[in-house]
Amino acid sequence: MKHFFDYLQGIGYKPHRFNGQGWIETPLEKALSFSTVEPYGLAMAWIDEKSNIIMWGLSEAGLPPTLLGPRPVILHKTQTGNDIRCVNVADNDHVINYVLANYEPSVVYDAIWKRRNIDLSNDEKFMELIGQVLPPTKHQ
Repeated sequence: MKHFFDYLQGIGYKPHRFNGQGWIETPLEKALSFSTVEPYGLAMAWIDEKSNIIMWGLSEAGLPPTLLGPRPVILHKTQTGNDIRCVNVADNDHVINYVLANYEPSVVYDAIWKRRNIDLSNDEKFMELIGQVLPPTKHQ
């Protein structure tokens, strides 16, 4: 499967870093160097010719850099008895990393910009992971 970066580059996005005054196009190797001690070292941006921005960087301690935003709506269905709830779980880095590793980049991209939800409710591999990464809710 193609990496999300390869997909973005293929449709015209270019890597940028913030220099304190604005976004500067940067070679990919340098753009992907993240540091908590460097000024502006926590994130980078993918920017296309229409100035659409996708942010990538550090978010949760101990986890690799990931998609910061905009994030797609990632749904997970929970059920207790007759009470069924659909919850957006995209704010969890483990979840977004799972989606980036297991879904085609075009699916993630379309979910971001075309408002197409990614529903993980029937994804058996994700269901094994969910209990490890999401805190239980009163509806699980």
